[in-house]
Amino acid sequence: MQEVYCTNLLKCFTDDKPEEMEKVNKGFMTSVFSECSELLEQEIKTLNPKLIIGLSETVLKMLLSRYSDKKMKMKNANAKAFMLTIDGLQYPFVPCVHLARRNSLIERHYFPSQTEKLELLAKEQLW
Repeated sequence: MQEVYCTNLLKCFTDDKPEEMEKVNKGFMTSVFSECSELLEQEIKTLNPKLIIGLSETVLKMLLSRYSDKKMKMKNANAKAFMLTIDGLQYPFVPCVHLARRNSLIERHYFPSQTEKLELLAKEQLW
């Protein structure tokens, strides 16, 4: 089994949950990410991951807009491989949907096709 390292996209301290702040102040997460992205970049450069997996449409949009020339929604990008360029280095990135709760609309829409797509990517050994 390969090692897995999990981290958060937002590195700045906030008094409230970012998801709650986004409801009150549209653009909150984007502005906080912009202010603190150097911390994430340093973490990625230090770890030098073989693969970065993003677990939400928010993560997809933030990473693609900052580190690639693509703009996509999860319905078109789910479980597909993209390259992120961070300080001149390339990192494979695969956006995925995570389950907020069982038997949800998201689960019915994205699963099991997400699993099948990820298995195909693993066979292609893009990372």
